[in-house]
Amino acid sequence: MEILKQPLFQGLANSFDLIVMQSGFVTTDETWHQKPLYSPDSRLYFVIGGSGMLLTDRTSLRLEPGYVYLAPCGAKCGFYGTDSVTKLFFHVKLRSESTQTDLFSNLDQLYRLPFDVIETERLKNLYLSTEPIDHLTLKSELFAVVSRFLEMGRDQLSQNAAHSTTVATAIGYITSHLSAKLTVAKVAQACFLSPSKLSLCFRNEVGQSVASYIDALLMSEACGQLCYTDRSIAKISERLGYCDQFYFSRAFRRHFGVSPLNYRKSKK
Repeated sequence: MEILKQPLFQGLANSFDLIVMQSGFVTTDETWHQKPLYSPDSRLYFVIGGSGMLLTDRTSLRLEPGYVYLAPCGAKCGFYGTDSVTKLFFHVKLRSESTQTDLFSNLDQLYRLPFDVIETERLKNLYLSTEPIDHLTLKSELFAVVSRFLEMGRDQLSQNAAHSTTVATAIGYITSHLSAKLTVAKVAQACFLSPSKLSLCFRNEVGQSVASYIDALLMSEACGQLCYTDRSIAKISERLGYCDQFYFSRAFRRHFGVSPLNYRKSKK
C-alpha cells in the first residue's frame, strides 16, 4: 500500500483561522449609508432582496439578490441602499498564525460571486438556528465562500504571500509587541540585524517601511477597539502605547481623515 502525503497541508491548513467579529440578518432602511472608510475586518454580504451600492474611493458595485459580496479590509468601503437591502452579513478576519494579519488586507477592490438566493435562505436558517451543529455547518460554508474569494484575488495576494525568514520574524515580533513605542531598532535587534539591513529587506518584500507597517497595524487595531469595545479614546490610546490621546487622535485623523470619535459614531 502506497500513501501519498503532502507535508505542507497540515501545517498550512491549521495555520489559518476565520474569526467572525460581527454578524446579523437585516433589512436596511434609509439610515444604512456610510462614506468610504477603512474597516478593521472584511465584510461578507449575502443579498436576498432589495438593492444598494458598495463603493470605494475609485469604484462602486451594485448590491442585488443572487450574489455574495466581499469588501476586504484592505479597501476603504462605503455603502448605501437605493431602497432597502435584505441581507445576511458577516464581518470576518481570516488570519494566518505567522502574521496575525487578515489575508484580505492585501486586496484593494470589491468582489462579488454568484450565490443563489435559495442558498442564502438556507444560510440564514442555519444562522438563526439554536443548534450548535448548524453553526458549525455555517462556518464551514463561510470558509468555502472565503476560499472562492481568495482564489479570485490570488494574483494580487501572491505578490506579498511569501516572506523570507527574516521578514517573517520581524512581522511576528511586531504583531506580538505592537505598540506606538515600538521602534525599528527594537525589531531589528529581535531579528539580529542592523536597522538599515532590516529596513532594506522589509521594504523589498513588504513594499513599505517597518515604521509604516507598524503604524498601519496600530490603526487597524484602533479601528477594532473603536468598533467592538466601549473603551474611551483615552483608554484605547493608552493600550496602544501612545503618549496621550491627543497625539493618538492626530495620528488617527492623519491616517483616515476622520477623528476616532467620528469614526466610532459612523460604525454604530
